[in-house]
Amino acid sequence: MKTIKFLDNLRTLTFYKSKRSNVSSSVNDFYKVLFDRNELPILVVDPEGGSIDDANLSAIKFYGYTKEILLSKTIYDINQLTKDEINQKMNSVVETNEGAFYFKHITNNGDIKDVQVDSIKVTIMGKEFIYSIITDITQTNIERSFFDTLFEQSPYSIAILDMDYRIVNINENFKRLFQYKAEEVIGLTPHDVIYPDSFKSNNTLQGNINKIEETGLIKVETERRRKDGTPIQVELISFPIFNKDQHISTYVLYLDQTKQYKVKKQNQLLANVLKNNSEGVMITNPSKEIEWVNEAFSEITGYKKEEVLGKTPSLLQSGLHDKDFYQHMWEQITTQGVWSGEIWNKNKQGKLYPEWLKIFSINDTQNEIANYVGILSDISEKKEWEERIDNLIYNDNLTGLYNRFYITKTLDCELQNAAKEQDDLVVIYCDIDQFKNINDSLGHSVGDLVLRAFSSKLLKTFDQSLVGRIGGDEFVIIMNGQLTKYATTKLNDFIDELKSPFYINEHELYIQSSFGIARFPKDGIDTESMLMSADIAMYKAKETSGSHFEFYTDILKDSIHREFMIRNFLNRAIESDEFILHYQPIIDLKSLSIVGSEALIRWNQPNLGFLAPVQFIPIAERTGDIDAIGKWVLKEACIQTKKWQEDGFGDLSISVNISVKQLENKLFSHTVIKTLNEVQLSPEYLYLEITEESSISDSIKIQENYNKLTEFGVHFSVDDFGTGYSSLSKLNELRIDQLKSDKSFIDDLEVSKKIVDTILSIGKNLNLSVVAEGIETKEQLQYLIGNGCDLGQGYLFSKPKSSLEYEKMLKRNYFKSFLI
Repeated sequence: MKTIKFLDNLRTLTFYKSKRSNVSSSVNDFYKVLFDRNELPILVVDPEGGSIDDANLSAIKFYGYTKEILLSKTIYDINQLTKDEINQKMNSVVETNEGAFYFKHITNNGDIKDVQVDSIKVTIMGKEFIYSIITDITQTNIERSFFDTLFEQSPYSIAILDMDYRIVNINENFKRLFQYKAEEVIGLTPHDVIYPDSFKSNNTLQGNINKIEETGLIKVETERRRKDGTPIQVELISFPIFNKDQHISTYVLYLDQTKQYKVKKQNQLLANVLKNNSEGVMITNPSKEIEWVNEAFSEITGYKKEEVLGKTPSLLQSGLHDKDFYQHMWEQITTQGVWSGEIWNKNKQGKLYPEWLKIFSINDTQNEIANYVGILSDISEKKEWEERIDNLIYNDNLTGLYNRFYITKTLDCELQNAAKEQDDLVVIYCDIDQFKNINDSLGHSVGDLVLRAFSSKLLKTFDQSLVGRIGGDEFVIIMNGQLTKYATTKLNDFIDELKSPFYINEHELYIQSSFGIARFPKDGIDTESMLMSADIAMYKAKETSGSHFEFYTDILKDSIHREFMIRNFLNRAIESDEFILHYQPIIDLKSLSIVGSEALIRWNQPNLGFLAPVQFIPIAERTGDIDAIGKWVLKEACIQTKKWQEDGFGDLSISVNISVKQLENKLFSHTVIKTLNEVQLSPEYLYLEITEESSISDSIKIQENYNKLTEFGVHFSVDDFGTGYSSLSKLNELRIDQLKSDKSFIDDLEVSKKIVDTILSIGKNLNLSVVAEGIETKEQLQYLIGNGCDLGQGYLFSKPKSSLEYEKMLKRNYFKSFLI
């Protein structure tokens, strides 16, 4: 305004002087005052040579020269344009009488100033001059450059509205978000172009306008639409822009909430405007002197705003990073414009804390760095969570020992080191014997306490080794180097420790454990083979009662491999019709005739050959296949016996061996009764042979199966009687019908006569029939007949035969010749 007023006065004086040759001294005085005392720099330039003919006091001060020196210079000396360009500008003023230009002028101290030059042509005493008023706009350009950069580079979509709330400018993000070109929206209101149809109400627009005027800020989450009509959810922030207390425009910022996670990463420049950002923001000048920080910065660092202004961010350095770290950081900022990463800083109280820091530069219109912006956040809580997560990843939650993941990863490394250094390494695999019984009988809470107590004892004994729990009640110990020499010593110490009871709540428990030892490289060269070898050795140790350890051997491996093959083949043995039954006769020792048969299973496995029951039945019990196999044996034996009865071979009985696992199945009695009904074999002809273990069991399921089957008429026979601990009362209680003496007593009859006589006496007193198993000689037969034994079975009469061979024997059915 001052420039315009002065130029108007100057034009008036010039016109006045041009009309009158004699100008009063008062007019000249007024002109001189107007010229000399003007606070804006003024130069009088001769357009013909560019010489500076006059300059006022403000110009002398602005350019930093004495008046004499300044008047000795030409306009070419202080203007950064070329001489031809300057002459062109001056000619323009001469021709049009005035002009307004933007130049860069250099001062005495070398500063280059952005200036606005307003010029008019004047004629004094017949000569033309150019009067130029100089306005310093250097700071204005810097501010405009900063806000232009902020506007264009902002991750937000921004629209600038005029006083009628019509769009006058939009940035690139606005174009991308709403899919409009600038020419399509400029001159329209946001209400016209991006409001959803449901929002198109003047009340909505007027309400927003009123709120801006009342509060100075709108911040809401709302819905807007793109050019194609697609609705989007945005966070809208709107505030007025003032110039000297005069409302001149309105800023509207839109944040696309559908991509909020991306926008948060780009939330850099908005932090310069919004002070309530949750992340700390720091802005420095190109010399890295802090010019502005937000409240979050103060909360994180402990420094108030006034304590850091003018200082550099180095006051936060923790001392944990060397010069190379900071040098690399600033090299990346210089070359790429941005750096981000984790850094340790120190707050005002001297406490070190981890921080995530992002630094980027803002350039001015000349592509020079105008500011650096740092966005920082305290990640102490995050680091604490990472430590907790690491603990969950590497440690067993129940015992605090290392878990399977950590053990296997560490063993990988230890084995590599052992191979490289040709060092010794031992892996010990162990578990708690019968741990399932503890859980089943006392509950899992007690079981958990047992695992913790067991772990504590392991750590105490193997205090210099790596100890981990890899699942359930299974543990692994890794010993390397010189420690391997003490593996067996430590194990013996631990076994001695287990002789003392565990006191868990009100329970006094004696815990036993089995251990397997694998040695590198003899028993394995990698993690999988070492753990497998130690595991195999542990299961071998279980064959010995009490706490015990075993070293791995290749023989064990072959045994385990064979068991694995048997497990695998069992799955399809019945479907493939690989099982067959052989029958051995049971002889009435009075008449020496066949009165019954014992069904004995055989397995003709194509890959393994003929397998006796002892080779696969225990495995079937462990895998659960015993129920299906037992069901097959029962049905086949009953069908064959019914056929022989119908073929006229008499009322033959059939004896079938059953295991404890079958008796513990609550559906066993149902299966037996259903089979007898289907085959139409009377239950009185079926003898189920059980072990003494089954006969003395207190299992409720076994008792229920006994009761249902005896009530139905099925007989029970105790096999291998005399080798266990059956009580007479228990035999009577269960209504056992038959005893079968163990073969070993008949084999060594001279020594075992008293035992045999006792068994015969028990049978007679309890009204039970007695079967002598393993009769192989006539002398054995004569002794048993002489002492009143009811029934006999053994190779003297016949080995187990196939059904066809057995039928031939049934046709003969006469064994009196054995007495001759």
